[in-house]
Amino acid sequence: MEIFPTGNTEMERVRTTGDRYERGGATYLFAGDGLERIHLVDTEIVFDPPLDIGRAGEGRVTMTSHPDRGHVAGAWEIIRDGEVGRLRLLIDDVEVPRQRGVLYRLIVNNRSVFASWTQNYSFTATYDPATGEQRAQWRNGDPQG
Repeated sequence: MEIFPTGNTEMERVRTTGDRYERGGATYLFAGDGLERIHLVDTEIVFDPPLDIGRAGEGRVTMTSHPDRGHVAGAWEIIRDGEVGRLRLLIDDVEVPRQRGVLYRLIVNNRSVFASWTQNYSFTATYDPATGEQRAQWRNGDPQG
């Protein structure tokens, strides 16, 4: 499931039941107007504080797969310019999964090439709620470069 779609897409407007919305195996939980967490099978994405695309703000996002399959985390920020907004996710914390299998532990460990993957992934989406237009991309590398 793609939680953070890329390319030129149209924003989807949804109606929640109380503080939740369910679609395609994913459950979105809200706190007021802010998205607090997303549950997908055995993965949870948490925004602290809740992410509200209607106003400027910043916080942390943590994406964790259970049980004990590692996580990625980083800062999120919303920058507003009139009606147009920009969401940025800046991944700065990657924890490789801890598995019991011997072969897996030999291949994926803190000294392997997998443990040295870049921790500079970033996602940027520019969106206009009035028109529903959204442009987004993931980048692998220095988000300032």
